[in-house]
Amino acid sequence: MTDIIAARTGTPLNVTYSRSSSSIATGYTTNQRPNLVPGVSLTPPGKVDRRTNSNWINPAAFTAVTDPDNYGDTPRNIARGPSLWQTDLGLAKRIPLTERARLQFKCETFNLVNRAQYSLPLEEIWLPPSATAAASVEPQVSTASTTPIGTGTPREIQFALRLEF
Repeated sequence: MTDIIAARTGTPLNVTYSRSSSSIATGYTTNQRPNLVPGVSLTPPGKVDRRTNSNWINPAAFTAVTDPDNYGDTPRNIARGPSLWQTDLGLAKRIPLTERARLQFKCETFNLVNRAQYSLPLEEIWLPPSATAAASVEPQVSTASTTPIGTGTPREIQFALRLEF
């Protein structure tokens, strides 16, 4: 019997947004950090286990930067992406056929419990360009990719038969 258990916490996320070139003195418009709203949780309202790919980060926790001479105050790596937990299991049985020959049967299962493993949510948020629009338009977080990646493939089972002599 062989087994591999992989577990890791989510990787850090940087929350950014793009500003128009007229709203910032340096002209660097992409990957700007928004302002953090004090007292508002980064986790969407409700329980932590109710996070979905399209509802991973609370967009109400951020506001656009209105001063062209300043950058946002959101620190880097402020949030975490989805965690990973996966179990792989292998079983083998050797069956003697003759004095020198044997047959080996092997079954290997990857992602034994078929737990969905998701990629990181996109951290780019869309904020209204002005402070007056912020009151009427709520910022939205983009949807995370739902494609399984790397270690997080869907359950796979493979069988092998091997003649040893």
